[in-house]
This record gives sequence, structure tokens and C-alpha cells, in this order.
Amino acid sequence: MSLKALTALFRLTPVAAQAFSQCKLTDIGGPGAHIAEEGSNPVISGQWAYAGFAQDSKVVVLAASNHGATQLPLQTIVDGPGGTSNVRLAAAGDFVYVTWQQGRRAVNHLWLAYSTQNGKAGTWTAPIDLGEAHHSLQQIFADGNNVHLAYVATNGHTMALSSGDHGKTFGAPVDLGDGDGEVVITSHVKNVYVSWEIGRTSQQPGIGFGYSHDGGKTFT
Repeated sequence: MSLKALTALFRLTPVAAQAFSQCKLTDIGGPGAHIAEEGSNPVISGQWAYAGFAQDSKVVVLAASNHGATQLPLQTIVDGPGGTSNVRLAAAGDFVYVTWQQGRRAVNHLWLAYSTQNGKAGTWTAPIDLGEAHHSLQQIFADGNNVHLAYVATNGHTMALSSGDHGKTFGAPVDLGDGDGEVVITSHVKNVYVSWEIGRTSQQPGIGFGYSHDGGKTFT
């Protein structure tokens, strides 16, 4: 068969339509609701899945058991004052943690709340004010009893904040140095690791890396 005939055959041969499956979607946030980019939302622990969002002055978390199939009522963690943003989640065992930023005008604070029983109603702590923070996206990681946060302070330095009792108490923030960009934190037992962008406005921008072997009390 000539090339010309093959070309004509391809033009006449119908192409089978692709079959797309459609999943069942659950709308959990109304107009104005938003999530932050990157990971840490949603998160999972065992058969539980958690998702959260900011909406005006609110932070709302959804907990779902049975690998997401059984959804509990939405929990409003905070409702004002000031706009909310940068909602991040972490989970370990029955504990689920949510951190966000909230403020009015130039004053922006980092906040934390947690549930002791899989995000169920009546098991959430009151919001905990962790102090002022830069608007850059913070990160959180939970591992057993340990909870670690990394964020950018108002002076443009990357900070690490750690708890060894499920977030009940935190040690003093550890200053890791210049770093007004992205930040990532993870841990395993007493070992904590942080990587971050060194100041975009610095004379020597780059990537920083720090580690701790004492649960985040000190970093190298």
C-alpha cells in the first residue's frame, strides 16, 4: 500500500473515545475558602485522613475515618479576629495538628491547635499563639510525641520550634540563620532535619541544612 493510501486510511479510521471515570467529590469549603500550595494538607495517620482550609477569619478542619470514606462534621478551629492563611496539618497516632497564620495589618502571628482524638468535636485545644512570624509559608511535622515547626521570623531568619509532649509545651525557638524563602522540616524520634532557602536578598543566596539529635533543642 502506498504512503498516500495509508494517509487516507488513517484519516478515515475513527478514533475510539477515551473513557474517563468520575469520582465522587465532596465540597467542604464555600466561596472564599483557600488552601496553601505544596504538601501537609491533606495528611493521613492510619485509617484517618485530614484536610483543612482558611476562609476569611476562619480555619476549618475535616477529619475522615475509613480511609476518607466516613467524614466527620467540619470543625471550626478559630473564627477571627484577622484574616487567616497558610493552613498546614500534621498527624501522628490519634493526634492531629493544625497550624496557620493570622493577623491584622502588619502584625502577623503563627498559631497552633491540636486534637487528641482524631479531630473529633470536643477534642480540640484552644488556639495557641506561637508569636509573630513572617508571611512565608511555615511547615509542621509530627512524629510520635514530637511536634516540630519551621517558619520565617519577622527578622528574616529561619526558626525551628519543637515540642516533645504532643504540643502541650514548646522549647525556645532555635534561630537557624538567614532564610526568607521556602522551608521544610521532618523528624524521626529525636532526630530533626530542616532545609531552607537562604535569603533571596542575601549577598550569598543558597540552601541551608540543619540537623538536631536532641529533639530540636539544638541544631548543627
